Amino acid sequence: MTECVNMAEGKIVLYSGDCYEIVPPMPGGSVDLVITDPPYNFDGQVHGGGMFSAKNKEKYGRKREVAMLKELETLDSVKFTPSVFLDLIKPTMKRFYGYFFCNKTLVADYIEWAKSRKYSYDILCMIKANPIPAHSTHHVSNLEYIVLIWDKGTYFQGSGLSPDDYKKTFVTNCQKRMHPAEKPVELLERFVRTSCPEGGVVFDPFMGSGSTGITCLNNKRNFIGVEKNEGYFNLASERIKARQDEINGVGTLFGEAI
Repeated sequence: MTECVNMAEGKIVLYSGDCYEIVPPMPGGSVDLVITDPPYNFDGQVHGGGMFSAKNKEKYGRKREVAMLKELETLDSVKFTPSVFLDLIKPTMKRFYGYFFCNKTLVADYIEWAKSRKYSYDILCMIKANPIPAHSTHHVSNLEYIVLIWDKGTYFQGSGLSPDDYKKTFVTNCQKRMHPAEKPVELLERFVRTSCPEGGVVFDPFMGSGSTGITCLNNKRNFIGVEKNEGYFNLASERIKARQDEINGVGTLFGEAI
C-alpha cells in the first residue's frame, strides 16, 4: 500500500491495492464526493458471438475494441455487483453522494440500491461522437451511462458555473487512451464543480490512469484514489505528479510508503 501526499495544492492520497481491502479501515464520514468508473457487466460480449467476439472483430472493424475488452477482463473489470460496492463505500461519506459510470446492464442495479435507501438518483450520459459504425442486432453502442446517487437535501450548489456544467449529456470523441476505460477530464470537472466544495475530498476507488486525481488538482479539491493494477497505479501517480509540477513549478507529490 503506497501513500502519496501533495501539501502544496491540498492533499492527494493514492493507494495501490484492492478497494475492498483498503476502504473498510478508512475514516468514516471523510469523503464529500465519489466519482468512479467501477467494473461493468458485459453479458458475454468478451467471449460471445456478437460484434465484440474475436471472429467478428475484422468484419466490424472492432479489433482494438476486442483487445480492450480482453484487457478489462484481465483487470477483473467485466463482472460487478453494485450493491456490495455501494454498501462498502457508504460509511466513508459525510452523506452519500456519487457519480458511477456503468453500462446499461447495471443501471437498474444502481437505481434499485438508491431507491431501497430512499436516496435521490439521476441518469447522465456520455455520448461518443465518432463511434465505429458497428452493431450486432440493433443500434450502435455509442453511449456510456453515469448514475448519480445522492442523499436528499445534500446537493452542493456551486458558484460561478456555466449552464454546460449542469447538462446531463457530454459529447466526446473516441480516441486512443492510456486506459481502456479512461474518461475525459473535462467531463469529470463538471461533476467536481457542481457537487463538491473547494477544499472538499473526492474519492475514486477504481482510479485507473488517474483522471479523477488530475481533475481534483485542476479544481483545488483533495483526492483519494485506489488502484489495484500496479501498472496503472504507477501511471496514475506519474500523471498526477506531472500535473502537480505544472501547477506549482516546484515541489514533490510523494510522501513515504506505508
